[in-house]
Formats: sequence, structure tokens, C-alpha cells
Amino acid sequence: MELHDLKLNLTELINNLTLRMDSIADSFKSLQLAEANERLAYFIDDISVVAEVVAILKSAYPLLDLDELNAKLSTLLEQSENEDYLYVADLISYELKPLLEYWGELLQDA
Repeated sequence: MELHDLKLNLTELINNLTLRMDSIADSFKSLQLAEANERLAYFIDDISVVAEVVAILKSAYPLLDLDELNAKLSTLLEQSENEDYLYVADLISYELKPLLEYWGELLQDA
């Protein structure tokens, strides 16, 4: 697959993820934990695909920072294990979502 196709697929996946993030955060805020955790698991699966593609595109798009993503995901998982669900919701809404939106903008502008 060519870099251009990877970029388009990554942009589409990022857009899909950012659309889902608010509802995942809302599920945590309303303590609908079974639904929230199930949706978070699917989100983590998809974000791992994002990370794999970003690793491939890194040389063409150096502003895509996997270290920042990994740090946020590590905190997310840690707080989820600590059952701090409001922190998880805020992290999704105010840190992960803006990061993915920024990446989407970078890819669209390039």
C-alpha cells in the first residue's frame, strides 16, 4: 500500500475515533461501566492500528508523536485500573481527542 493510501486510511480512522470518543467518555461519566469498558476495548484496538500506521508514516510526517500518544494511553490504562472513571473520561475528552484531531489536521493539510 502506498503512503498516500495509508494517509487516507489513517485520516478516516482518526475521524471515526474522534467521533466515538465523546460517547465513550460520557459512558464513563455516567458510570455505565460495562458499556464504557467494552467500547474502550474496541477503541484501544483501533488506536493500536493508528499507532502502527503512524510508525510507518513517521518519516513523512514527523509531527506525529507516538511518544505523546503512548504516554496518554499509559495514563488512561493506569487510571482505568485505579477505577478513576472521571479521570478516564476527562483524559479521553481533553487530551486524547485533541491529539487525534491535531493529527487529523496534520494529515489533511499535508
